[in-house]
Amino acid sequence: YQKVNAEYLIEKDAALMIENQNLEDNMCTTVLSLFNEPQRLDAMRKNMAALAKPDAAAEISRLLEESAAAHK
Repeated sequence: YQKVNAEYLIEKDAALMIENQNLEDNMCTTVLSLFNEPQRLDAMRKNMAALAKPDAAAEISRLLEESAAAHK
């Protein structure tokens, strides 16, 4: 599911993906290009922040507790 999650973030313009087989050749170039495009990096940062679910763990826990209580 790692690739599925990455693809979702890419669709939302919140991330880039470098395939494992291209990592060694492309990682430095990709990172440096982002440093040279601060507007793009800032847009990605904002898009990622918009997708954030800071209370996700607490919400999942609450839902599991409710489900467990309903099935007693």
